[in-house]
Amino acid sequence: MRTLLADDDEVVVQALTGALTQYGYVVDVARDGETAWNLLEMTSYDLVILDVKLPKLDGISLCRRLRARANPVPVLLLTAQDSSTDKVLGLDAGADDYVIKPFDFAELAARLRALARRGNKALPPVLTRAGLDLDPNTREVTHAGRAIALTPKEYGLLELFLRNTRRVFSRSNILDHLWSLEELPDEDTVKAHVKGLRQKLKAAGVPELIETVYGMGYRLKALASPAQAVSNVPEETQHRVLASLAAVWERNRQRIKERVGVLDDASRALLEKTLSDELRLRAEGEAHKLAGSLGTFGLAEGSRTARELEHLLHSHVHSRDQQALHFAELLVALHRELEYASPGDSATQCHFPQRLLALHSRPDVFGPLLSELSRCGFEIEPVADLQTARDVLARWSPDVVLLDFVAAAPTTGRPAHALLVELATQAPQVTTLVVSHDNFEERLEITRLGGHVCLHEPLSADQVLRSVYRLRSRARAVGAKVMVVDDNPELLALLRTLLEPWGLELATLADPLQFWPTLETFEPQLLVLDVEMPSLGGIDLCRVVRSDPRWHALPVLFLSAHTDTETMHRAFASGADDFISKTIAGPELASRILNRLDRCQVD
Repeated sequence: MRTLLADDDEVVVQALTGALTQYGYVVDVARDGETAWNLLEMTSYDLVILDVKLPKLDGISLCRRLRARANPVPVLLLTAQDSSTDKVLGLDAGADDYVIKPFDFAELAARLRALARRGNKALPPVLTRAGLDLDPNTREVTHAGRAIALTPKEYGLLELFLRNTRRVFSRSNILDHLWSLEELPDEDTVKAHVKGLRQKLKAAGVPELIETVYGMGYRLKALASPAQAVSNVPEETQHRVLASLAAVWERNRQRIKERVGVLDDASRALLEKTLSDELRLRAEGEAHKLAGSLGTFGLAEGSRTARELEHLLHSHVHSRDQQALHFAELLVALHRELEYASPGDSATQCHFPQRLLALHSRPDVFGPLLSELSRCGFEIEPVADLQTARDVLARWSPDVVLLDFVAAAPTTGRPAHALLVELATQAPQVTTLVVSHDNFEERLEITRLGGHVCLHEPLSADQVLRSVYRLRSRARAVGAKVMVVDDNPELLALLRTLLEPWGLELATLADPLQFWPTLETFEPQLLVLDVEMPSLGGIDLCRVVRSDPRWHALPVLFLSAHTDTETMHRAFASGADDFISKTIAGPELASRILNRLDRCQVD
């Protein structure tokens, strides 16, 4: 678990770091309160250990600041002071636990494990998956009663995936979680550890557990038939329930909008320092109702955001700049979530109706699938040749295109391949689902041509629904601001062509000397930098961004023709979040940038 230890006693720091490392924690150290705050602003931690008497910013004040920003990270206060007053002050400041020096390391480790469980109540003490058991208390991993010997990093990887069963982790995400700031391994180190973990699990007879998500990273492999694994309700009934939920949502959309409007009024009053008690109480009530109603519709992220807004209002959020801005940022996130919201089970729901164009020549395989999708609310247009598909695209504007690569062959002109290429360049906003052979080479070809999802036989409506819903997260990038700095005008024009169809707002800059005024004026949500440019390189620009309090957390993606280890190391050392080679194909380049935007919003 990623842990921040803030203490100015070097002896205590060394002892704690050594002990916690043995217990499996990844420890970052701060020797004063201001450094600790900066690390908390930049990094997501699972646990925080604070000494009360820190220089520059004491532990109790730091804890208060964390809670004022609604940061829920579990906090344990550590101090030599043993008075009841100090304990009360610490707990009132928002600390979760309080330990007096000197202490027993085993007791401290047990308290930290309890805090970690409290921070995620849904997690059982022992994590299980496909017959595999991981016990965080003993750090033992077993399968069918037999122990599996793992290195500390392999254990950390497995625990990370088991604690986050639906999240995709990029290699840089994994580095952030499992390596301290003093360690600077490259991303190939992650690849080697994943490979080692997979080999040990396979040797122990564990079914394939970790899958690679091309262009994104790794995640825990979904259990077979997840919809049926948690429910005995027939699939057709589930779809009817979801469609009914969608209808209720549409009837209440205006009421939801009115409730958010009250929060907008409160946010403006906060920023203008004119928030009255009457408006605050009204807005708190509307936020409370939103949290409940959005949760009922299955919009978990929107519900969590509304609850955080309610908490800020209940805590008498003041018009101080930081709190007012934080409230406004949460409200923007809620607006974005509702704009593309789709009620119902997050694993299967999508907007109804969806227009689907299917290019195939196998009615025996696709007929039953398309009939089921039609019953789920899709409007279906099946076609058998490329020209008809082009005609339908021109007059009908489908949301989803389903292509059959299994039946494609060079002798037939491979119409599905040709249509996929045309969609990637002319209509990249259309969701493309490709039925392919289950082999790596064909999946690689499809993603390079711009395909979004590879499906494999046997086909089901549930596969399509889940894929469409998952790709809806891509729509959340709509309206995002991306700033690109590169001295190559052809590349800037290419990126504009690739990204603007997604609704992104782009600022392209060929002169790095104009970087700062453009950054301040445009206020991007993602920064794309070339490594080498005349007069001022991207690595220098990234360092400047990381040194500024306003911009230090801005996601930075490097784009370079140089992919040698030294260049990549320099880029990541300067603060890069991702590194992309200029040699990759256009659609894949756009996909990587869009994926990074999606992950930024999730993180």
